[in-house]
Amino acid sequence: MKQYIRTFGPLGLIGVIIFWGATPVMLRELTTQLDAWTTNGVRYPFVAVLYWPVIYFGYRHGIIDKELVKLCLLPALWSFLGQVMWGLAPYYLEAPTIGFFIRLTLVFSMSGAMLLFADERRLLQQPFFFVGLGFTVAGFLTFAAYGGVFAHMAGVATIEGSAAKINMEGVLIMLACSFFFGMYAISVRYFLRNKSPIFSFAIVSQFVSIGTFSLMIRYGDPSRLWTVDSKGWLLLFASSIVGIGLGHVFLYVAVQRFGATIATGVQTAQPFVTVIVAMFARGETLNLGQWGAGFGMILGAAALLFSQRIAERDAAAALKSLKPESS
Repeated sequence: MKQYIRTFGPLGLIGVIIFWGATPVMLRELTTQLDAWTTNGVRYPFVAVLYWPVIYFGYRHGIIDKELVKLCLLPALWSFLGQVMWGLAPYYLEAPTIGFFIRLTLVFSMSGAMLLFADERRLLQQPFFFVGLGFTVAGFLTFAAYGGVFAHMAGVATIEGSAAKINMEGVLIMLACSFFFGMYAISVRYFLRNKSPIFSFAIVSQFVSIGTFSLMIRYGDPSRLWTVDSKGWLLLFASSIVGIGLGHVFLYVAVQRFGATIATGVQTAQPFVTVIVAMFARGETLNLGQWGAGFGMILGAAALLFSQRIAERDAAAALKSLKPESS
């Protein structure tokens, strides 16, 4: 399992960035046809059903047991709370803005990870960690500024070409969403770091789907599903597979391989992906400043990864120096 995680860890990071970067655009397209509770109530149960063969296989071969189910409870709770906020966000904010604000997850996951994990605290000794953090935060702020985010919050005119529209409800939703998903990443690291990502998420998805389906029955309008057109159904199922079915598994792989801080920090590049997808799908444009900020975030992500590599190397060297030499 450890070799599997080491091999596919970088692919997990890339998958999370691309898949979760594209998902806000898909969800934004669905806002004209379905309410948030119904969208969440269909997407998660659909993925949960797809994982039923995985659960059956895991149970038959002793991979899934009572211990694993118990370990999945808290990650499932954080994931459910984050998913509720994530589903509401497109009804208050446009896709690029969601992509910007979800990066606040970095603040929450980093704070928790530094408190819980000694190996995460090793990153504080690496200069490249602070370089990478500086680039990602500066890139995020610059990208947001050139997108008109702060201008909208201040109630003044936005930079020409910006499609960002901010309201306080949306800001509060994304603050809550970022906190819940930050705790989700940490809980995956804490409880499931030595467990199979696929089988772990198969269980988590069952718990979360029960919650989202219940909220759909209570607050949603499932009757509107009969009015959804073919494009809507395609987006509904595509966003389910890409954003939930694959995105979460890739997150588990990335967290197990690189830790919660690095896995979340590298995802700072996601807004760049979101804006590119939104540009082609919804006609939203990028200006020169946004391009520069986007590349800055990518450089920051690379520096974060490099700092993690150095920390791993130093830890391995320190451990080796403590071992007595054989005669």
